[in-house]
Amino acid sequence: MSSMKPEVLRKMVTDSRSLSPPLISKEKNNVSEMEILYNRIDQQVELISVLKQRLDEMTKRWERSEAELEQQEQERSKIQQSHNQIADKYANLEVRWRQLTENHKEMITLKDDYKNKCRLLTERLKKLEVGESAALAVEQRKYHDLQKTVAELTMSQKKHISQQTSMQEKIKSLENQVESMLEKERNLLEEVQQGQLNHKQSVSQFELKLEDNDTVLAQSKNQNEQLKEPDI
Repeated sequence: MSSMKPEVLRKMVTDSRSLSPPLISKEKNNVSEMEILYNRIDQQVELISVLKQRLDEMTKRWERSEAELEQQEQERSKIQQSHNQIADKYANLEVRWRQLTENHKEMITLKDDYKNKCRLLTERLKKLEVGESAALAVEQRKYHDLQKTVAELTMSQKKHISQQTSMQEKIKSLENQVESMLEKERNLLEEVQQGQLNHKQSVSQFELKLEDNDTVLAQSKNQNEQLKEPDI
């Protein structure tokens, strides 16, 4: 009977009342017992109707909770993918940063080498000032060439320093993005965990209400059987 709709139960009770008077005894006690039985059945029908309504509400809430959990899991997956992409970019920038650092060190070494050569040539030029003008002109040309090379290396070094500064800014920006993504992921994880906890609590309450329903129906069945025993 628990699978029947409350409307069907009400109709069955009404039909049984319409058929009962010709079949029951005219004695007052029997009539009172039948009325009590019908009243009990009416109460059980109303109780079943209320319990079914609550069951439907709990089912809808459970379905909504499941949908919310699924949506939160999809959002978390998207955030994780975005986080992985940023991590890959950050790793590539780290490799590029190391390459620029090595190039910068190499440029500094070359610059120091050229400065040393320039110093040696300057000393040699001073010694050759008393020598032939042609030899002096050659040495001066080499000296100017070295100065030009040093100037070019200095400009190249400044360019590398500018690139390093830009890379540092990009890395800092990516670190901030990664931190923001991690914060969002932590918040979403907390929301998912809270949603799972709420879902478990809803399921537990639903199971408890089902157990209460079974207990109430069993008690009602026992009461109905007790009411029927005098008729036998």
